[in-house]
Amino acid sequence: MPEPISIRTLPFPNWRSKREVKHIWESFEDVISERDPVQLVDAGANVGTFTHYLREHWASTEIHAFEPVKVTFDQLRTNVGDLEGVYLHEVGLYQENTIKEIGLYPVRRGHHNYGRMTVFHKDIEVTKVQMVHAGEYFKKYNIQPEVMKVDIEGCELLFLQAVKEQLDNLKVLHIEINPTFEDHKKIEPYIIDVLGMAVFDSRELTTTYHRNAD
Repeated sequence: MPEPISIRTLPFPNWRSKREVKHIWESFEDVISERDPVQLVDAGANVGTFTHYLREHWASTEIHAFEPVKVTFDQLRTNVGDLEGVYLHEVGLYQENTIKEIGLYPVRRGHHNYGRMTVFHKDIEVTKVQMVHAGEYFKKYNIQPEVMKVDIEGCELLFLQAVKEQLDNLKVLHIEINPTFEDHKKIEPYIIDVLGMAVFDSRELTTTYHRNAD
């Protein structure tokens, strides 16, 4: 049986998410201020709060939003699917092409929790989602982002390792790292030592990295 993954959906729009997105935007703007970035990836787009906000500020940026759970993806498509330059992908980003199980929280909403679970609560509905090898997928669709937001708890390191060759243009990375997941201590060293980025801003669960100058 595939290793379970959990997810929680959230309503749109959500004031708390809007506040957090504004903070992310400000850290992006410090690095990319002279023009709109060419490409942006929203990995773990949930229902589109981040994608919607960035489209309002960067009108010419090509945005790729990834969300693997159908019920959440359907809401994402409703919210941002008709925005020009926004491309929606109903897949999860991973180290291989495979099927994973997802637990859908029926009551507790508010956060998109995309991480490993070992035991499901009795009220959690389980569904299956398509995961893809991120590097192969990005290459296929010519995705080479300058800006990337990653909120795929539990899969961050595997995703970043798989997509490394497509990140040469990356200038800003905003990532949520949950300390409850086993790989969390390996993620920052990989971002700094392998991807060549530096910490710009760090909060309780999220960190923004900027690419080091050559």
